[in-house]
Amino acid sequence: MLRTKRGDRSAFEILVSRYQDRAYNVAYQIVRHHEDALDVAQEAFARAYVSIARFRGTAGFYTWLYRIQARVVQAKIVQGKLVSETLVDTTLKLQSGGPPVVIGGPQYQNGVLVIVISASAP
Repeated sequence: MLRTKRGDRSAFEILVSRYQDRAYNVAYQIVRHHEDALDVAQEAFARAYVSIARFRGTAGFYTWLYRIQARVVQAKIVQGKLVSETLVDTTLKLQSGGPPVVIGGPQYQNGVLVIVISASAP
């Protein structure tokens, strides 16, 4: 940890490799969406790296990272930047005044996000 606080990137990379699976799993348990969980974990590590000089060591690194993740999730919810919140059960009206278009929850095929769109009868 001392090497990381002194700016040694390779030491921080060791922390990332050690905790990345746990960080993803915790994020996924909160947001319940693969891509959102990856974004949350990545942003938490980025924030941790930028703020590493403020790490006091009174708690373990993972505990500190977990708190950062919680703040990242909270910020994304407030900003409406979670796919799971913005796509699930959303109904739109076509610009032309046609029938409403229902966008179902996100689905995945071979790791690619597919949004199912269907026009309902008038």
